Amino acid sequence: MDATAFPKELADVMEAVIGAVYMDSGMSLEKVWSILHPLLLPFIEMYISEMPPPSLAISLFELAGNSSQFSTRLTILGNGQHQCTITHIGHGHYVGKGLSAYQARIQATQRALDALKKKD
Repeated sequence: MDATAFPKELADVMEAVIGAVYMDSGMSLEKVWSILHPLLLPFIEMYISEMPPPSLAISLFELAGNSSQFSTRLTILGNGQHQCTITHIGHGHYVGKGLSAYQARIQATQRALDALKKKD
């Protein structure tokens, strides 16, 4: 996410809230985190579940060409790990695994990108 995605005013408000909780709790980082974690968790999970960073995804699409088609499948393995399979239709399957869907997608995207670079 680029720096312009959130206004500076929002960052200033969050900084003030965190500072107030920190001071009011007797400078306890544990208390600050126990209050902020439930508030921030939905946003953290949303962010990490999104597709890989645009630079990786854009690189993949640019290298593959406009006529290329991809499909993505996410699964959760028995050990709790996430697995992402990216299929470059007509060319191959690339699998990534990680502790989160985000990590798995990044790994699978990187493997697809590496495979396309080898073909060139």
